[in-house]
Amino acid sequence: MNDENVPVINNEPGDIFAARLEGRYTDGDEWLKMNGSPDEWPVAYIGTKLTIDAADGIISQLAGEYSDDDDFVFCSPDPQTALKYSDVRNVNGDNKLVIFQARVNPEAITVVRLENNNHSVIWAVPKDDSIRPYGLCCYPIPQRA
Repeated sequence: MNDENVPVINNEPGDIFAARLEGRYTDGDEWLKMNGSPDEWPVAYIGTKLTIDAADGIISQLAGEYSDDDDFVFCSPDPQTALKYSDVRNVNGDNKLVIFQARVNPEAITVVRLENNNHSVIWAVPKDDSIRPYGLCCYPIPQRA
């Protein structure tokens, strides 16, 4: 999907399917809190597809910062950005735009692109324990006029 085809939607998804992660990691649960704790990890959203064209565009912007054998997840703190890289999936009989919700270790984030007001921010995070997916956000597709 390109920017023109991504509907602007409410940031509240219609359905969220989440895993319970309390007690699953040996470093405790502070990273999962949402109370301003210094050990809290920020929420990030990951599109469910990344087309070759989109990947090429992101990689060309990096100007050689990452080599081909580096293993990164590209994500965003803004669900609208992740929706640009999402797939339409059938969820309980309805077509929805689907993105992953995760927490990312703030020490592992590299900002790839930073634009105004947190929109189109893209982070690169190593594919290791620095990113912990825990949910699927399913957004209704708005009817076009």
